[in-house]
Amino acid sequence: MEPTDTPSRTARARAWLAEWGPSLVIAAAFATVVGGTGFVSYTHISALMLQVHQSWKTAHIMPLVIDGQIVIGSMFWLAAKGKQCLLGLIGIVPGVVESLYANWESGIIYGRRDAVIAAVAAQVFACSSFLFERWLKARAGDRVARTVTIAIGCGHGVAEDRDDRIRDAWFHLKDCLGGDPSYRGVGLMLGVHNEIVRQVVTSVAGDGDEVATLPELSLNGSGTHA
Repeated sequence: MEPTDTPSRTARARAWLAEWGPSLVIAAAFATVVGGTGFVSYTHISALMLQVHQSWKTAHIMPLVIDGQIVIGSMFWLAAKGKQCLLGLIGIVPGVVESLYANWESGIIYGRRDAVIAAVAAQVFACSSFLFERWLKARAGDRVARTVTIAIGCGHGVAEDRDDRIRDAWFHLKDCLGGDPSYRGVGLMLGVHNEIVRQVVTSVAGDGDEVATLPELSLNGSGTHA
């Protein structure tokens, strides 16, 4: 690209909006639902704490503790790798149960119908938080995958063979982007097992990273490679 071919500020802004606009709309919708139901749940739990003769401070802190478990568990689920993400359930499951119960109890004194309506806020908050976390994880994966697979003039990202795609992704991240790729990360981006990535990469250039030897998995789950 010649110096005179540099995109204008308007063109860059349009490109940014084209890429991030839909995501911003979705994020705003999630934030509205999660924030709104979280506030409603907060008021229900706070009112319940006052009903059971807790202090004003406890009444306003307890909702953050209960619903906060769901948020912490969801974020751990998002950030953790492999089976470790299941530890996020330690925060999600108790948080959902406690929030549902507290919201239900805040309305039961007025009847079952009122209790069900009060519990809806907890249900929507929990489900929306979980879906928001899933969307963030999918968005992050798509973003990294595009970075790896799009050819940018360095010669990487144009291979069709599986092993060549693995090598291109690894060395593009390592040499072109100056990153520190991992077998698991590249495997997740390309949909192959991390052990396959290790074998392909180490066949080209030795790598001292320790990776557990696991059975090879195919892309179609049949146990044989395409």
